[in-house]
Amino acid sequence: MIKDHGGSVITESQDTTSERLLYERRLVIVVRADPVICGHSGEARNLAEVALQRGFADVRIVTWPLNLLATSGLPLKPLDGVLPYSKGIEVERPEPVGDYKVPDGRHLAGMTGRLVELFTDGVPTVCMSLYLSPHTVAVSEALRVARATGLPDGSVDLVSSTFTLEHIPAADVAAILRECARLLRPDGVTTGSVGLEDHYAFDDPRISVYNFLRYTERRWRLVNSALHHQNRLRARDYLQLAGAAGLTVLDADAAVPGPERLSALDTLPLAEPFASGYTRAELGATELFLVAGLDTAQVAERLDELRRR
Repeated sequence: MIKDHGGSVITESQDTTSERLLYERRLVIVVRADPVICGHSGEARNLAEVALQRGFADVRIVTWPLNLLATSGLPLKPLDGVLPYSKGIEVERPEPVGDYKVPDGRHLAGMTGRLVELFTDGVPTVCMSLYLSPHTVAVSEALRVARATGLPDGSVDLVSSTFTLEHIPAADVAAILRECARLLRPDGVTTGSVGLEDHYAFDDPRISVYNFLRYTERRWRLVNSALHHQNRLRARDYLQLAGAAGLTVLDADAAVPGPERLSALDTLPLAEPFASGYTRAELGATELFLVAGLDTAQVAERLDELRRR
């Protein structure tokens, strides 16, 4: 039987929603954690502690309830022998959800539900699963639920994003645009301002805003941090993704800087597909403003109506 001595080993989250929203960045680790005697348990602790030193203000280890572990047959440490986690690390043990006759499913549902809450409360979150099953199953299902808007078709007038899409993987950008097309009314529009520059140049004067175009896809994956993802899509790529999603581009303005700034491309060893797949102007654009909709005529009619008001 497991006994919790002192109450400091396992800290359940009591943050209010408003307090959670103050966090800049969160890491969620889904794993078989203390008091289980397991390499992944120790790895999760190490990852959590390092995350606090690397800019994460909120670290959550989502794991299984103590009473479930006590009957699992897994090797367990005495709780009074487990070192407390540093301040900022919370161990969450979601309660089971559903019929008591299916305990495995109930506990998995509880973990999935808690992950959905963590993924949708407005805090930028990175999630890691240290097991393919069942933890990755819970993460995948939570992501599916979190990404689903639940809104009916044709129910939205306007979808707008500002300097966001460039930080989203290309496949997810495509999915987002498809969802926009599903949600928009026939006379609705989606607008977006998209940065096309290498954001690392903002803080490093030694490199140009085109520096990330020198890396092959394989090398870029090694240095492209998940905490500050840059998809390197050019303006033309966004227009193609919008069209593939079923949207009609109503207006697109790609800002191309003057010759002096654009000359940085001339000395940069471009990697493929940038070296041969784009024109100089397409590579040189640093910002895109995009307006797209479903029915051009209905959008124009509605805009005229708004102007007359």
